[in-house]
Amino acid sequence: MNTFYLSTVAVMRRLAVTAVFAVGILTASAQDLENSLLWKVEGEEIKTSYLFGTIHLVSQSDFELKPRVIDALQASETLVLEIDMSDPAAQGKIMQKAPMKGGATLDKLLDQETFGKLDKMLQESIGASAGFMNGWKPFVVSTFLIGRLIDGSPASFEASLAQAAKRREMPVMAFETVEQQMALFDEVPYETQAVSLAEMVNDEARMKKLFAEMVKLYRAEKVNDLYALLEEQMQEGEEDVLITDRNEKWVPLFGKMAEDSRLFVAVGAGHLPGDRGLVNLLREAGYKVTAVEE
Repeated sequence: MNTFYLSTVAVMRRLAVTAVFAVGILTASAQDLENSLLWKVEGEEIKTSYLFGTIHLVSQSDFELKPRVIDALQASETLVLEIDMSDPAAQGKIMQKAPMKGGATLDKLLDQETFGKLDKMLQESIGASAGFMNGWKPFVVSTFLIGRLIDGSPASFEASLAQAAKRREMPVMAFETVEQQMALFDEVPYETQAVSLAEMVNDEARMKKLFAEMVKLYRAEKVNDLYALLEEQMQEGEEDVLITDRNEKWVPLFGKMAEDSRLFVAVGAGHLPGDRGLVNLLREAGYKVTAVEE
């Protein structure tokens, strides 16, 4: 399993996918942002940097890095992602952290019918049984179903940006380690995660429709509508764990990294809008944050 699937799971819940799934001058409120996924960040003590909102996994036909995004990447010196996708040990770290704590199992969290459907879907999707993953966190198991929501071959903005950085011999940094991101899935109750997993299993058609709507909003860069969809799909406590708390940790990290290098920061678009979104938090920290429009 590639590391970007972990973020996709978060986006699924945050933006009705995943995620990972995935902003300008404030008007009436902090949530009223201009429709842009790309933002310039300036400040007296930092080098001019960029913030880009991604959707973690889409079909190849929906994938596009617009010219202004490519220009911003080329003007930058360091790529910053949520997690370092180039870590060769990531796969092993994910497997080590996949099991739930306390001996919890999926067959106890899901009803028998749902567990049976999950088993069938996993075997169709990846040739593995639900029994094999019975002790794994529901969010992690959900990642193996993401491909069912996508028509055609999948594409990842993070993977493409990392490949572009590698071609340019551009350093890649991360706000979080794989272990830190996997630990998030211990903070959200397993019962809550199981509800999300059950929705994917039992209402796949609705989830596919929601995912298509999310992609449509993302491609149109309608970040306020995207944020509204995010809030509608959140379960209690998820926004704090998966978005707000992380945003507040990332802002000082951004400031430290940007002291020495022009950054191109790419994170799930769901992190950008809102009163405690990255755009507003960066402004509160004293930075000038402006939308880079077409």
